[in-house]
Amino acid sequence: MEAALGKEHPPGQPLLHGIHRSPYYDSLLGKLITRGDNRQEAIGKMQEALAGFVIRGVDTTIPFHQRILENSDYRAGKINTKWIEDVLLPQIQVT
Repeated sequence: MEAALGKEHPPGQPLLHGIHRSPYYDSLLGKLITRGDNRQEAIGKMQEALAGFVIRGVDTTIPFHQRILENSDYRAGKINTKWIEDVLLPQIQVT
């Protein structure tokens, strides 16, 4: 797993290079947290960080999270606890 995380972790430097995971691994391989002066800045930093993540050998939810961050409703904060189920998933299933 590699991450481009700026000051906390130098870009391109392996985070867990060469680690072997068994088929019974904990599915939480990492947690990414970003912060900004406002919502848009934090979302932009998250998009940049996710674009720099490289995880090989297992499927990840990175593309799903990228899709969320690209959505105009999400970017505007027009979401609720059923937003993924009611709005995002139907859009994904159609496309």
